[in-house]
Amino acid sequence: MRGAARTKSTITENARSINKEEWLKKMDNTSIDKQFLDSVVMDYLVKEGFQDVAEIFSQETSTPLPPDSISFQPIKVAVEKGNVGEAICRTNDIDPSILETHHELFCHLQQLQVITMINNGNIDAALDMAQNELRYRAEEDPSFLPELEKTICLLAFHDKTDSPFHYLNSPLHRIKIAHELNSVLLNSHGIEGDSKLHHVLKFIDWCERELTSLSIPHAKMTDVIKGNIEFPPL
Repeated sequence: MRGAARTKSTITENARSINKEEWLKKMDNTSIDKQFLDSVVMDYLVKEGFQDVAEIFSQETSTPLPPDSISFQPIKVAVEKGNVGEAICRTNDIDPSILETHHELFCHLQQLQVITMINNGNIDAALDMAQNELRYRAEEDPSFLPELEKTICLLAFHDKTDSPFHYLNSPLHRIKIAHELNSVLLNSHGIEGDSKLHHVLKFIDWCERELTSLSIPHAKMTDVIKGNIEFPPL
C-alpha cells in the first residue's frame, strides 16, 4: 500500500497540463499500424454480429475473417427492438442453461420485458410479471431489488422522460443489455465476448477515473460515438 501511495504521489508531482494544441500534435505524430486497426474493426464487427458487414470489410481490406466466428445477431437485434420474449426463446433454443446460470442477465431481460409492457399500456401484465417474476428474483438476489423499484417507479410518470429512471426506457439501455446477452452467448461457445474496442474504451474510462482521483487535469472523452474530447482549462 505504501508503494502504491508513493507511486501516486510521484505521478501527481510529475504531472503537467497539456493544452489542446499540444495534445493534437502528439496525436498526429502517433503512428498506428493500419493492419492492426483493421483487425480491431474486424474483431468488433464479428463480436457484435455484423457478419455481412464483416465479410464486405474483409474483401475491401484483405483482413481475414476469424475462423471461429459465429453470429447471434437476430437475438441481439430482438433485444434492441424490445422483443425480449423472442430473444429469450431463441437463447433457450441454443442452450436453456445459459439464462439459468446467468441470473443477473436474466433479471435484466425480464426487467426489459416489464418496461416494454408498461410502454405498450399493458399495466396489469407488467404488474403481474413484476410481482410474480421480478419480486421472486429480487428475493433470491437482494441486489436486484433497487432495479425492480426503479422499474415500478416508471408507472408513476405519464411522460417517462420526467422519471429520474428514464434511462431504463432508452434505446441505449436496450443496446447495453443486448451486448450483455451477446457476450454471454459468445462465451458459451468459447469465444471472448467483449471486443478489443470494448476493452480499449473500458481502459480509457479507467484512466480518466484514476486521473480524476489524483486531481490531475486531463482530457475527457465526452462522446464515444462522435469521438468528442473535452480539454481542461489551463
